[in-house]
Amino acid sequence: DRLKASMLDSLRYLGNEDGAGERVRHYVAGVLEQAQADGRRILLLAHSLGSVIAWDVLWQLSRADSPVRIDQLVTIGSPLGLNFMRHRLLSAHAAKEDRYPRNIRRWVNLSAVGELTALDRSFANDYRGMLRQGLVESITDHTDLMNYFRGPDGVLNVHKCYGYMINPRTAEVVANWWQAKAPR
Repeated sequence: DRLKASMLDSLRYLGNEDGAGERVRHYVAGVLEQAQADGRRILLLAHSLGSVIAWDVLWQLSRADSPVRIDQLVTIGSPLGLNFMRHRLLSAHAAKEDRYPRNIRRWVNLSAVGELTALDRSFANDYRGMLRQGLVESITDHTDLMNYFRGPDGVLNVHKCYGYMINPRTAEVVANWWQAKAPR
């Protein structure tokens, strides 16, 4: 039932049913624009479908010449490597040179062993065009995370965000970003 509900939510977003996709993108864009206006460095953590939403928002903002700049994007358990998803992104039908957001400084991708939502777990290869075009300084994949989260029923769920959020690698990525100096 949870898998079916998750798939229906994804399809609702991707199909923009009743404007759901537009509403969520507008909300996320507003939060990012406010953080930028406040002069904050931005670390954007995006889990699962949230990483797809983040990608779409960042792509739209970069096409609108928004001042929003993401210091570091961290995707967690992301389906962005799947052809199914890449062909449904807002940027999917853009010209090859316009297919990527232009407002991400660094990208770190975290994926757990056994992760089914992120079957294609390495993004440095899938999105190497961003590196070639100089749109991002780096894309780093960490695909060896062990996520031991178990729900109330005791069943292992390596995709659950709780397990990712307490993972030492996730903590290391966030701490390294936090301690880094702001770019010039």
